[in-house]
Amino acid sequence: MKILDKIKSLNPFVKKSEDKTIQQFVLEKIAAKKNDTKNRPEDLSEQEWRTILDDMSFGFKVKQTNTILKSPMRKRQRQQKVERAFKLFEVYIKHL
Repeated sequence: MKILDKIKSLNPFVKKSEDKTIQQFVLEKIAAKKNDTKNRPEDLSEQEWRTILDDMSFGFKVKQTNTILKSPMRKRQRQQKVERAFKLFEVYIKHL
């Protein structure tokens, strides 16, 4: 049985629960900002800020789960959403 435990620990696809990934950290920050919409960029309304936070959250969740879509059209659409999410993250990183 010890051999099986060692083999399981060598599996690179299993994430260790102790490690906090960057995606988890950013998702926690985004969730905290969703609850506190008073501290937002001055040029945005609350609804626009929530939409931006939702878009960024979607991008990080997709990268965290790393699911594979079969449909080329859906892959392209999701990739565009993820790229937009990371562009928004680049712009609004200071506000997180």
